[in-house]
Amino acid sequence: QVNTPLTSGSTVFVLPTRPVDVQEFADNQTWIVLPIYMTSVTRNGDNGVTVNGTNRGNYQRIPNWAGTVFEILPAATYNEGLLV
Repeated sequence: QVNTPLTSGSTVFVLPTRPVDVQEFADNQTWIVLPIYMTSVTRNGDNGVTVNGTNRGNYQRIPNWAGTVFEILPAATYNEGLLV
């Protein structure tokens, strides 16, 4: 979860720089190599975003993903905006 204030009505997107975290650990004397994939990003109102992911096992691991959160402000904010 990324807690950051967001502007109401803005558009948010995340540009991942490390969308997969590969973790290695032992489980019952078996060496596990577990990739944890970033799958989606959910906006939490105006309070930030939650990055969601999955792995191939039922392991509850904390991933070490990286990326940048971008916010495109609505045109009405400063009477300027991004025209696409």
